[in-house]
Amino acid sequence: MSDLFEGFRGINVIEERKNGEEIKLIKLVSRKIEEGWSIEKIAEDFYEPLDHVKEIFDIALKHAPNYDADDIYRELVQERNSSAADK
Repeated sequence: MSDLFEGFRGINVIEERKNGEEIKLIKLVSRKIEEGWSIEKIAEDFYEPLDHVKEIFDIALKHAPNYDADDIYRELVQERNSSAADK
């Protein structure tokens, strides 16, 4: 019985939800970039902080025209981790 959960990897539901919400925002921002929206308009319409949208916007532009949300998310996380490490 003690081996029942050996090697089991728990799922952090809250963290997974945040990741999903971030990927959804990346998809929405990417779509608005394709439509020619400004960073300010995107932030205002989605009720998101301007600096947060700018962070996504800048990375998404590097991935144009494909805008793969998973790739953008991975780069966003890497950038945030490297910024945190620099502090």
